[in-house]
Amino acid sequence: MIKLSVIIPYHNNKKQLLRLLESIPKKYGLEIIVVDDNSFEPLTLNDENYDVTILKNEGKRWAGAARNKGLKYANGKYVIFADSDDFFTNGAFDILESCLSDDYDVFFFNPTSVKDNGEKSGRHLLYSDLVKQYILYGNRDILYKYHAPWSKVFKKSYLIDNDIFFDEVVASNDIVFSVKASLLANSFSVLDKCIYCIVESKDSLTKNRSEFVLDSRYEALRRYNEFLLSIGDRKNLAAMSGHLRVALTFGPRKFFIRLQECLKSGYPLFYSLSHFLRAFRYVKAKRKEYK
Repeated sequence: MIKLSVIIPYHNNKKQLLRLLESIPKKYGLEIIVVDDNSFEPLTLNDENYDVTILKNEGKRWAGAARNKGLKYANGKYVIFADSDDFFTNGAFDILESCLSDDYDVFFFNPTSVKDNGEKSGRHLLYSDLVKQYILYGNRDILYKYHAPWSKVFKKSYLIDNDIFFDEVVASNDIVFSVKASLLANSFSVLDKCIYCIVESKDSLTKNRSEFVLDSRYEALRRYNEFLLSIGDRKNLAAMSGHLRVALTFGPRKFFIRLQECLKSGYPLFYSLSHFLRAFRYVKAKRKEYK
């Protein structure tokens, strides 16, 4: 019986993938699925001693499509997602084995992070703070703001039965997935235990500022807000001023089109007065650049 399936989207980084696989113990009841998202050279592990199922996407379909394919193929009662350039911490699967005896739809864990040169990173701090704020004070922001799919475990049947899948887009494929998985769960557990290490890279998609990628992130946040509106949750709508500020870097026309979209849809633009004042100063400075 497969207890846990590890699902890994992959694209052209075999060295990092092997490090990730080395951090996963060879255990009965553990399944590893790597989905090759149209790498330049198809992935093979013939020379390495890994019990891994390799699936392939035809055409470049991005990480969301790879995760969906792995999820549909997975045989485990639970699934955990890992990025191919990250790795699991020592003892992670002992922690998972002890936790998964409890029957929750979603488990949240406390991640850590390093830079790809080995230096310390703060990439995990937002997620660590969400975990600690829930444990200490019962703060439910974790259900809305823990957007990343890693360092969490999901019951597969819960995801499938509720039609919770990733958006198949270039960036921010996980935002709507994560908020749906969190808010629709009948039960969840938050643990201040570390099982996962994020590797911060200068080449990461999170550092990509191209218009194509930033447009994808804007549309993802719109879908996030539309989901919350569909369940009557206006209180936790995401403010859109950050994406309006980004739009302004591509010209005033794009800014005003997006502003109109947000106002028409009823999305909040700011979280607070101080947030508004910071944005106002930014827009004022940008106007001077265009004059």
